Amino acid sequence: MELLVVIVILAILMSIAIGIVQGIVQRARTTRTEGLVKLLSTACEDYRLDYDVYPPGQDSRALHQALGSPRKVPVIREQERTIYATKGPLIEFRAGMLEKGAPSLQPPPPSAIVDAWDQEIHYLRPGMHRKKGVDIWSDGPKKDKKEDDITNWVEP
Repeated sequence: MELLVVIVILAILMSIAIGIVQGIVQRARTTRTEGLVKLLSTACEDYRLDYDVYPPGQDSRALHQALGSPRKVPVIREQERTIYATKGPLIEFRAGMLEKGAPSLQPPPPSAIVDAWDQEIHYLRPGMHRKKGVDIWSDGPKKDKKEDDITNWVEP
């Protein structure tokens, strides 16, 4: 009987520990995805400063191509000519930021940018929520629920 009580207590403690660990993992994934969305949003603004437009396309593959490639940026504009400087990519993509099986971390060829749940990041230009910018968001841990989306805009 005593052994049975000990086993039950251990089972209860294990279930509590598993719940705590799962919560920590979920918070870590959310934080990682928030950081990625902010990084992409900032890089899009930097791209706009260089080219006077936001990155082209309507998906994360186009975003990977635009932000992960070396850039030719105009540095001097004169009446008859423009002098360009070659700069590195706005984002150095790392493992875990791109879909599994991506042929390369840097384009070409472009790959889908993914969140911490391996779901593709969404990119919309022009934005519906940020009229003077772009919308970037993750569907969050529950793809079918909007309330857990991770976005670069603030809902009213």
